[in-house]
Amino acid sequence: MKRPAYSYLRFSTLEQKKGDSTRRQSERPEGVCQEFGWVLQLRTFRDCGVSGRHLKNLKRGDLGIFLAALKAGELEPNPVLILEDLDRLSRAKIMPSVDTARAVLESGCDIYSVIERKLYTKECLNDPMGLMGLIWRFYLAHEESQKKADRSRENWKEKHRQAKEHGVIFTTLCPTWLKIVGRKKVDGRWEGGKFELVPERVELVKRIFRWCIEGVGIQQMMRRLQEQKVPPLRKSWNQKSIWEILKNPQVLGGLPTTIYGGEKLKQGETIIGYYPPIIDQDTFNKAQDAMQSRKTKSGRRGSFVNLFTGLVHYPAHKCSMVLFTKPCSRNKKKFLYRYLGSYLGWKGQFPSANIRYERFENVVLRWLYELTAADVVDSGNETEGIESLKAQRKLLEDRITSVADELKQFDIPVPAVMQKLAEMEARKTELATQIEEKARRQTRPHLEDTQPLIELLKAKTGDDLRDLRELVRQRLRLLIERIDVEINEKRAYLTIRLISGCVRRVWFAMSHDNQEQGLWQAANGGGCSMEDFERLMEKG
Repeated sequence: MKRPAYSYLRFSTLEQKKGDSTRRQSERPEGVCQEFGWVLQLRTFRDCGVSGRHLKNLKRGDLGIFLAALKAGELEPNPVLILEDLDRLSRAKIMPSVDTARAVLESGCDIYSVIERKLYTKECLNDPMGLMGLIWRFYLAHEESQKKADRSRENWKEKHRQAKEHGVIFTTLCPTWLKIVGRKKVDGRWEGGKFELVPERVELVKRIFRWCIEGVGIQQMMRRLQEQKVPPLRKSWNQKSIWEILKNPQVLGGLPTTIYGGEKLKQGETIIGYYPPIIDQDTFNKAQDAMQSRKTKSGRRGSFVNLFTGLVHYPAHKCSMVLFTKPCSRNKKKFLYRYLGSYLGWKGQFPSANIRYERFENVVLRWLYELTAADVVDSGNETEGIESLKAQRKLLEDRITSVADELKQFDIPVPAVMQKLAEMEARKTELATQIEEKARRQTRPHLEDTQPLIELLKAKTGDDLRDLRELVRQRLRLLIERIDVEINEKRAYLTIRLISGCVRRVWFAMSHDNQEQGLWQAANGGGCSMEDFERLMEKG
């Protein structure tokens, strides 16, 4: 019975597939089988573009499949494995390579090296000269691989140096919001060129960062982009793709480098200014802080979104307050009342200390005038912040001055220029009004500004309500550090500590029929009602 033979070929990069490697390694086993009278099996094993330097072909390639099938008895008995040279089997260090060859030989399969014209058998492992032959061939294979790795490492270092010192573009790969123009092929190599922004994609990246800073979660961003049918920057919109955009230092213009040596060895320096920046450092830092704040105050996802997950504490029991429900019935109808209660009281370790959640939520939102309905709607068309408005006003003032200087050159007014000047003056006045209004909202409390948000939460239903409450929760985490609660028979006292350092103390009546609420002082628990507070604000 003729001996069965299996061919195995491997090359490290897919670029080698364009050359002669595949043909050379595929045709040689046929000649070997004709010479020795073996039968070449139709089933072949190929690792195309798989490195043998770290035995990736054994760990997750066809070589590993071959060895597993050999040990399981799925192959023809008494087989031989034909390969071009032992370096096709492994280019790893000597002992791991020898162990790989030993695993094949001890499983009952001989190895034939075409270049050496030598058949390695199980007996070679017990023969000093045969074992030395294996060691020597694997030593040469690893040394050659190491030389290639060293040359590759030096080559990448030089490319990084050219990019850092001279701004040389050394690869056609770039972020999806950029494209390379003006690149020319010289002597078979692409040289020159420059990066150019893709405006609609740059605006999309900026929108994602703006959403993140405003408290929109990654999952909600994904839903927005999918619902609005925004073309993805890559294959599709998913949480990972959005997370990678928010974490990508390339938006700042930097190119993170990796020191190569035939493999990724370690992280290199970041080449500053390699790409045109599209996000400033301050915006990038704010986005990272926003993501971190959501990470440290995560909550369970259910049908109802608790706006204050992880924020409310009950100092008397030295624990947080959690949301729970109590069933009740009225007029033969069943209801679920939501409560915030001391966690240890809920567990029975202390007397229960509970307040109605809906009442608590309305009171906090009523007095938290830092958050309004305008802050949680889609801000794609919202007015800019104060600094942005001031920058626009400064630019407009410079343009007005320039136009006025040009106008002095004429003896009589030019109607078109005068009309343009009037329009710019009107716009300047409008910007000043917007700046004043935003400054007023930041420096003086206006409780009437918070009511639209409460009404908006009442008006939404279904998925729209859930999305809105999720967004409000994210915004609250950017504003509130913690809320401490004290409870007596008649009133609940809240100490709202903001991340900005501001402390606001609010009380409200515990009775369901009593809607009274107001401010209180820590010293004696006294305070004023909401109506008194609003009258004081009107007097300035």
